[in-house]
Amino acid sequence: MDKAEAIALVSGTGWLARQTPDFRKAFLERVSLRKFQAGTPIYRAGAPPSGMFGLVVGQWSLQVPPSDVMISVQGPGRWAGDAAALRRRPTMISIRAITDCRALHLSQPDFDQLMRDPDCCRTVAALTAEGLGEAVTVVSNLVQPNGELRVAQRLLTFIGLYGDDRRVFTDVSQADLATMCGLSRQTLNKVLKSFQDAGIIATAYRRLEILNVKALQAIAFRPPV
Repeated sequence: MDKAEAIALVSGTGWLARQTPDFRKAFLERVSLRKFQAGTPIYRAGAPPSGMFGLVVGQWSLQVPPSDVMISVQGPGRWAGDAAALRRRPTMISIRAITDCRALHLSQPDFDQLMRDPDCCRTVAALTAEGLGEAVTVVSNLVQPNGELRVAQRLLTFIGLYGDDRRVFTDVSQADLATMCGLSRQTLNKVLKSFQDAGIIATAYRRLEILNVKALQAIAFRPPV
């Protein structure tokens, strides 16, 4: 894969696909294409800001210190590093490649140059606000008493607030998902089976596919009884 192919892919999905052609041009003319092997860090918590990374191929996980607990899994179209780059402060989470990954990288100097344009700055700030919205969802999710609601909300964070990112996730164990949802493996298995029977998801060994986003959203946001 070359840079032109990578740019074509990320321009058609996720945050970047929702931006204006002028912003995409200004943003993407500064990026480089990088490769990360499975298991290697994209960046670590506490590291200096290093710009932004956009996932083109593969999957990465978000982890929090000090024990590197996995809090989310993301696929192509997702971007990271914007909060630290904007604040010019060390990163608060770690991101690790779950599978072999290709990512576009906007370096910190190029990021700073881009942020001199007020419109570009507002566009990136909106992405950071989306990330904050997902973080609030993750935190509030853990205090929900209903297991189905917890799982539905967590799966939706995998595909982003707009539900336009990749919907097939591999190398995600049920143990990891149970931890992310704050549920026992037994409870998680029951919920996943009910979702699968309803045609909302499909599962296999270390593989989960979201088939019906609208049905998942209906469960995630239904009012309490």
